[in-house]
Amino acid sequence: MIFFGAPEATSDRDHALRAVRMSLSMQRRMSELGEKWFAEGVQTPFRIRIGINTGVASVGDFGSEGRTTYSAVGNQTNLTARIQDHCLPGKVTISHTTWALVKDEIPCTARGEIEVKGLHYPVRIYEVIADDVSAGDAE
Repeated sequence: MIFFGAPEATSDRDHALRAVRMSLSMQRRMSELGEKWFAEGVQTPFRIRIGINTGVASVGDFGSEGRTTYSAVGNQTNLTARIQDHCLPGKVTISHTTWALVKDEIPCTARGEIEVKGLHYPVRIYEVIADDVSAGDAE
């Protein structure tokens, strides 16, 4: 899990754009590695699915004394995991909230709505069209 906006924040739009661009860079690199590994004898490709959502989460040190980790928790992080569950291998799927922030720069295709345990409403999701996007500055 990677999250943007903590400990230092810019804007939701900036975080969303950087997250999507970074995810596309990750998918491109996985494709390159897949070709390399295939040439080295690995027949089964290793592919990743990436889900992105934008929302408010609780961020900080979580755990117990002696074993803490800096992380984000809450409904938005759970929703992001569910979006990732609906993503196809090698693709990037985003929530409607993220789409609203990036739609002017990142082409996407609507993928309908998903039912998510714990939410009383369906969630609209989109697939990022990777071929039409430059990775840009994901940092």
